[in-house]
Amino acid sequence: MANPLDLLPLIDGSTYTFFNQDVSNERIDPGKRKKLEIGADRGFYFGTVTTIIGEGGEKTELSITVDDFTADVTPEELYESGFVNPQGIAPGVSRYDTTNNIYTAIHNPQRVIGYNDTVKFAQRASNESEGVVVDATIFSIGITRPREFTKQYLKLVNPSFGDGNTVEEFLQTYEEDLQ
Repeated sequence: MANPLDLLPLIDGSTYTFFNQDVSNERIDPGKRKKLEIGADRGFYFGTVTTIIGEGGEKTELSITVDDFTADVTPEELYESGFVNPQGIAPGVSRYDTTNNIYTAIHNPQRVIGYNDTVKFAQRASNESEGVVVDATIFSIGITRPREFTKQYLKLVNPSFGDGNTVEEFLQTYEEDLQ
């Protein structure tokens, strides 16, 4: 199946919007959490990047939530497990500098991840740290007009959906299944 990102130039731009939310140079005290959230009814999540600066930064808990699925990990766990670059669906560490206490983690799935509710990214500074300074960005595409977006997407990936009734019947079934 075609990657939705590859087809965006062929889909009416009024049916979707790009979202990104970020924090820059923000301090998180020990045990405290900073959360980024993108809330659109439906969309595609396609990545997160964060840099953590400070002693104990490698123990900062990173939490990625897509709808009801949450993955919690620390830069230290990623590094010790050998995830030194983003790999497939798993996040990875692109910088692990214990001399300067700078850690960068990236989650860049090879294929975008569809969501039906929300995408969240949170960072919690370790109680063992003196606090950390973070930069973070989360990226997604929110579907602003789901019915029209789906109709156009289906026509692109499967020309047999060219008959409007076939698309309408499919969309009706799809919407009933979501309820």
